[in-house]
Amino acid sequence: MDFDPESKKSNLIANLSTLELRTPTCFLVDKENNYWAGSTEGVFRIRKNPFDIHLNENVPHSDELYSLSVLRSGETLLGGNRGRIFLYEDSLQPYANGLRVVPGAEVFDIYEDEKGWIWFATGYQGISLMRNGKIRNFNRANGLGDNSHN
Repeated sequence: MDFDPESKKSNLIANLSTLELRTPTCFLVDKENNYWAGSTEGVFRIRKNPFDIHLNENVPHSDELYSLSVLRSGETLLGGNRGRIFLYEDSLQPYANGLRVVPGAEVFDIYEDEKGWIWFATGYQGISLMRNGKIRNFNRANGLGDNSHN
């Protein structure tokens, strides 16, 4: 665990049960913030997660993300489960007032074409196009050969 005394929060650094570290005798932190554990089994280096986690607990389902695209405008869109699209600026927020591109499937790809139209490929509910703030879905019922993302 890593403990920050100012915020009084702790973070899991590594799951020690997955290490062959049974009898630690000392812990040290180096200049790069790697943790070193000395034990009778040897010396172990435990690296911190190099990624930042940007969850927003106030936005339902924002932890179910499958795709990311940065548009020419600079907006960062993320595709989620159940057709949800999120916008990331300072935090993760629903995109276009919570507009869904499909009712149930995952959004596996997001693509902006040369006209600025945004296309969304879903797991099993076809492809959706967002143009001028409106969504149009293409699926097997209206001529698409397959509803799956390939």
